[in-house]
Amino acid sequence: MISLKPVYENKIELILNVHMETMDNAYKEYNNTILDVFDHQLSVEEIEENDLSFGFVEHNLKYEYRYIQFIEDLCRANDNEPIIIEVYLNDLENLDILRILEGLDYKDKLIFLDIVRFNKSKSSIFSIENKDLLHLFIKLSTREILFSIFHFTKIQITVVGSWDLSFPMFSNNKNDFKDFLSIARKNELFFRNEETIS
Repeated sequence: MISLKPVYENKIELILNVHMETMDNAYKEYNNTILDVFDHQLSVEEIEENDLSFGFVEHNLKYEYRYIQFIEDLCRANDNEPIIIEVYLNDLENLDILRILEGLDYKDKLIFLDIVRFNKSKSSIFSIENKDLLHLFIKLSTREILFSIFHFTKIQITVVGSWDLSFPMFSNNKNDFKDFLSIARKNELFFRNEETIS
């Protein structure tokens, strides 16, 4: 059985105060960029001219492995310290759970069912040390099923799951992004405002 370790907000100081409900403030308070498969936000004209398809399989699943590798590389840069994730599991209704299960592979379904069955915590913030759990929450974000926020405490970077594989990233220091630009490039990903970072 794989379980989540709850982290209660009053018992931990997250490096960055980035939460789903206060995301607009995070853009004002922290240095930020967007992790993406493209180096800029595509215009409607670019999508039409290049006949780019953004179907689930053609886009999200095609590039999912890049995000998994990128976040694994951040874990190594974080000295394999546990990652703090924020995900809202307590609000899930039975129909939500069924919808989530439809988008997962067999192994991930089993892990997710264990989480739902055994998570008795009221917390929405958890510590993750298990690679299978980490992969599950990355996939839930890349598949746009249930978005998570990934806090890397040692390297002071936060990655937020979002639509169209455009994941906001936050840091106290703009130089932190410079340090991880090579990791993004290695995984064939971009920081959208790369020219202001490098």
